[in-house]
Amino acid sequence: RDRDEILIHSADQKVLSGRIHASTMFSRRLTVNVEHFAGKTAFLFGGEWFEAGGWVEKREDRIDDQHISLDFESKSSFAGVSGYVYYHTADHAQTLVLAFSCPIMTPPCFTARAASTLPDCQALWERVPDLARPGAGLRRAEGCAWETLELKDEHVVMRCVIQPLSDQSPGGGPGEEFGNRLAKARWCRSTLSDAQIGIASPPNDRTAASSSSATEAVATRPALVERRVVLEVDNRSDETFVLDGEWMESGQWSGRPPFGLTKKSATKVELASEDFFRGVFGLVWFVGESSLDVYFSAAFCNPLSESATFNAWVGPPPAELLQEMHCAPSVSSYQGVQVPAGRGVAWNVIEKGSTLHVRIVILEDPAPMDITAYPPQALLDELKKMEVQQEAETVAPRPKAKAASKRASTASAAAAAASLGAREREGGGAASVAAAAPPVTAAAAAAAAAAA
Repeated sequence: RDRDEILIHSADQKVLSGRIHASTMFSRRLTVNVEHFAGKTAFLFGGEWFEAGGWVEKREDRIDDQHISLDFESKSSFAGVSGYVYYHTADHAQTLVLAFSCPIMTPPCFTARAASTLPDCQALWERVPDLARPGAGLRRAEGCAWETLELKDEHVVMRCVIQPLSDQSPGGGPGEEFGNRLAKARWCRSTLSDAQIGIASPPNDRTAASSSSATEAVATRPALVERRVVLEVDNRSDETFVLDGEWMESGQWSGRPPFGLTKKSATKVELASEDFFRGVFGLVWFVGESSLDVYFSAAFCNPLSESATFNAWVGPPPAELLQEMHCAPSVSSYQGVQVPAGRGVAWNVIEKGSTLHVRIVILEDPAPMDITAYPPQALLDELKKMEVQQEAETVAPRPKAKAASKRASTASAAAAAASLGAREREGGGAASVAAAAPPVTAAAAAAAAAAA
């Protein structure tokens, strides 16, 4: 490879050794040992797609009734190996899809299907779940089952067994022991959405198994893990909410920001960390498209080392949304579905860890905000208290040596307080407070829109 050719020309043996070690550390390889027990019909190569990496050497174009190993590896030191490949029988009676992702900094993922129809491979790859640890048992899906044999930073080895589609299909099996293990195997949690990728909906018995296995996907690699926040918002109101603002201390949108939360439908909002040294910490708010007086606001934090936090409001927004972000409660304190009184919203934490997954329901008939309630009286009282303290400082005696600097400081503070008070008396309300202390809160944006 090019990188090896460059390294060979290095005159410094220590530099050469260090660079080879770094190159090995950031390489990823996936080996899938496929065992074909679905009859004597061979599976022929049908297609492939790689987001990163590719085949180790030549592509395997045929899977006969003999065992075969499919090897994939990273082609870049910072991208890992990720994508899918699929095969089909000559009569297209059965297909095999292997979807995987072995990135550099996040846990490896894998799933497979051996159904009678070819699923939406791209959609399957997008929802591929984390691997289980070696020895954790089989995972199964339509027409196949798999398990993790080896899980290391640089190399993952999987075993995938193709099963007949029905008991009448010809072909043997791996043995009685495997049959007993298969009977106890848990369905892959990605099968819960098989109907959305073109495969028949899972039977009821696999739903409970998938739900219980949803929390088992843990990162076993010692590398730093990317942090994500996934918000599934089920808007049951008659109001469509459009994105009105965001503020991120760290993190960014995963893909394009959503335009809005359509009424009577569900929308997924995803955010991810920008680097591997900070998590996701921020807030977003949406405003009712027709009335402009109803808000959906959410504050969240999924850090690297501490517990994640989350809070949400529908209807009148908090007067100081930024302050609410810093004092949001930990998700570890939540037990079951949360329905805060007077908030117009309910939520349930589905997943905690590298991904904070929260399912949110916007309840029907959210209450509109009262513009006269902003800013709150408590905030005005605090501002007046500050003005009184500043006035007292202006009349208090000061040492002569520091008189000039003190007078200048007091004059600046008094001017700022007077300017803020003038904006409040003119009807700026929350918009004035927001202008004095960015970022703009949802309440301030609503007040400004109402004033306009």
